[in-house]
Amino acid sequence: MKFTKRRPNDGRGEKLMDVLEHSPVPSGVVLVKEEEFTRGGRMWGQSLVMVIFGTVFCGIVLVVLVMALVGGAIIALPCLLIFSIPFFMFGGPMVLGGLESIINPEPLEKVTHKMWYDRKNKFLVLIEHCYDVEEEEEYAPEVVRELYLADTDEIKVIYDTPSDGAVSAGSSQVVLWDQNTDKESRILMFLGGFSYHERKGAALERAREYSMLMRIPFDSKPISDMNAWNMEVVNPDGGIFITRGGGPGVADLD
Repeated sequence: MKFTKRRPNDGRGEKLMDVLEHSPVPSGVVLVKEEEFTRGGRMWGQSLVMVIFGTVFCGIVLVVLVMALVGGAIIALPCLLIFSIPFFMFGGPMVLGGLESIINPEPLEKVTHKMWYDRKNKFLVLIEHCYDVEEEEEYAPEVVRELYLADTDEIKVIYDTPSDGAVSAGSSQVVLWDQNTDKESRILMFLGGFSYHERKGAALERAREYSMLMRIPFDSKPISDMNAWNMEVVNPDGGIFITRGGGPGVADLD
């Protein structure tokens, strides 16, 4: 087995964030990328889909139970109740979650993610700036992701081709990749994403730009396998790890 020697996190992300907030950008620190998106608010489409699907799952079981009672199949009722448990466990939370997001949605937020790279220390950090639209309040910035680069890290492009039946539209993802490991999970951080139908070579061009900016190798050999996150690197504390919408590289370490 191969293992990458990587410097453990030591709080440099918080220190760099404080410097960036109160002082000019230090020498050797460069902005890799910046992206803006919204989060929270009433998401009618997603919420209604959850309510409808949850209602269907629960409704099927309720109809069967009512038919059993009306038809006099009392003996089969205990078995039907046991059979209905998975349906209620799956459909119930969907209905409640969908209604909750409509009645009491999360605050609408404008979010900006800035990814900075410290060339001297080979350190990459993703900082989140969040603004509450309803309260007109800007929250203190937070470090979302941080890691020291290893000498064996490189930039790669991963291709996800469209699936049959339009389940997935396909994409090209520029990633920071830990190639010096025999483990299946080698992705350290997503750096940029492109739709499958965008101009051919756009992801490769962006990957070369990141390679030159961060002074790490770029392996142009295409990969079509979306490997999992390297959890030992991105989530060393073993907490709940949640990826969320808003673009590549967006993640929570809760």
